[in-house]
Amino acid sequence: GFLGLIDEVSTYSRALAAEEIASLVRTYDVKENREVDFTVAGVDEQGNPLTYSASGLPAGSGFETGTQKFFWKPWYNQAGRYNVIFNADGQPAQDVTISVEEVTLSDWYRQFLEANGKL
Repeated sequence: GFLGLIDEVSTYSRALAAEEIASLVRTYDVKENREVDFTVAGVDEQGNPLTYSASGLPAGSGFETGTQKFFWKPWYNQAGRYNVIFNADGQPAQDVTISVEEVTLSDWYRQFLEANGKL
């Protein structure tokens, strides 16, 4: 069974293909200036834990190899879709999509950020 929290639900008028479901699971939606983090985990055929590396990391993001944790707080000028690839020796690469939604800033805050070289 499931033990956890659900913060987003989608309904579809048709059955989804396995690849569509996998793509949904591997997509993270976040707004600018909000944190996104997750841990990458897997095991090989013998049940041994895999050690992943990451490529295609967006500017300002990171991946801790010791904890296998991806983390990022995209800034206000980083809206868009980003593909990060996680690799483990002898295993197929795992692509994860991070979709960053643009946040509309108040004029005074935009001017503040620009005056301080943050935009």
